[in-house]
Amino acid sequence: MTDVAITWDKDAMEGVISFDKSINDLVADKGLSTAVLISLFTDARAKDDDILPDVLTTDNFPDRRGWWADETSERQSDSVGSRLWLLSRAKSTIENLRSAEKYAKEALQWMVDEGIAVKINCMAEALDSPGGGGMKILLLTVQIHKAFGEQIVYKYELLWEETIRCL
Repeated sequence: MTDVAITWDKDAMEGVISFDKSINDLVADKGLSTAVLISLFTDARAKDDDILPDVLTTDNFPDRRGWWADETSERQSDSVGSRLWLLSRAKSTIENLRSAEKYAKEALQWMVDEGIAVKINCMAEALDSPGGGGMKILLLTVQIHKAFGEQIVYKYELLWEETIRCL
């Protein structure tokens, strides 16, 4: 499987398409990095019982996000993205850290279903932001266990707006 490489820009806290200026072409990703980024940081459709961030509900019209093509999928469980976006304005609590782990694992489950991985582990931690001011960094660590014992680890830092310290 080869994709156009998307890499994580730690400073901007976003994925960026990789371009090699020396050859004036896009960089290819023959591994899982781009697939993991798309799975985690594309917004999956919120479930009917999910609580949406307040800023997304206007005039009784909730923005549940998601990719339009998920509606046409033959398999109900076949969807793109994660529900991590639901935590964009959440406070840094143990419960929300566990939700981040759950949403990340859900988003990557397709890799197990398709036989790409045998197991996925996701761990979320709240770290103090270097800038201070009560801001937190959500550190999301993803471990992908492949057949024959190979393990791939990805770490992503996301700014987490909050005012209550995680215990």
